[in-house]
Amino acid sequence: MGDNSKYSKNKLIGKRWVAIVIIIFILLLIASISFIIYVNVTNSIIYENINDDSSSVDDNIASQSTPIIINNIILGAVYDNKWVSMERYYFKSINKKGYDIDVFTRKGKTGSYKLNEVSKGNESTAAYTSTTRTNYKDEYFAVKSGSTTTGKMDAITLNEDMTKEYKDNVIKALGIYGVLNNTVKIREVYAISLIPGELSYIITATNDGKTGNGVYSIVVHVNNIGDAKLVKYNYVKDVNNSSNFGVYAAKFIADLNGDNISEIILQETKEFNTKYSVMEFRNGKFYEVLSSLIKN
Repeated sequence: MGDNSKYSKNKLIGKRWVAIVIIIFILLLIASISFIIYVNVTNSIIYENINDDSSSVDDNIASQSTPIIINNIILGAVYDNKWVSMERYYFKSINKKGYDIDVFTRKGKTGSYKLNEVSKGNESTAAYTSTTRTNYKDEYFAVKSGSTTTGKMDAITLNEDMTKEYKDNVIKALGIYGVLNNTVKIREVYAISLIPGELSYIITATNDGKTGNGVYSIVVHVNNIGDAKLVKYNYVKDVNNSSNFGVYAAKFIADLNGDNISEIILQETKEFNTKYSVMEFRNGKFYEVLSSLIKN
């Protein structure tokens, strides 16, 4: 009697596990079918995390905020470790003409200067400024004087073995998006340090040039233990209808809000416009916290 009861109980547990496995399989199948249907009815797929808290900061923070500038474009601003959108900075901040800023290029700090006028057209999605620095040959970013230094961003010269390793990182980061187009062409790799003392990498890549399965652009971060994470990704299925397809480039690494963790400034170039974004690493993901869009 006891043995039969034990047998029945084990049999019941076994059936439950079989049912759980079947349910999981069905859910995965439904998710896969849904993804395939979604891919076939849409031309463009974008992966990005956006945090728009910067557009709702109160007037006191906005009025004291100081600008973050890239190539004469106001990306937004910061005050007391809080991000402030370009609009809130433009309409509320007292820190405009004559304000002291430090200018940085890829070579490091070039000097301290002052802001000139900050302007914005009525219908413009961007605000512009210039500085008392006269040499604009190199791309640059600028922030409040004394508030930051550039982070480590060393270009990696690729060889065959390293290229294969970075391609593997990209394929890992692609995950399910790999079913769309999993060919990889590495564009650039930088050794960086988002967290002081921790070496990591930023990889920008696209597909290998064959467009039969659409085209994609991707930014991948590989941390100090080799985990690869998506920073941004976009895919277009129809290459003849790809005006919204953007190619990513990493421009600068710097701690812009003073929290001892550096941010990534990205450029996204499309057919008709260019977008600059500040990407912050938070809670295991990268979030776009500031951005500015300009027409090409």
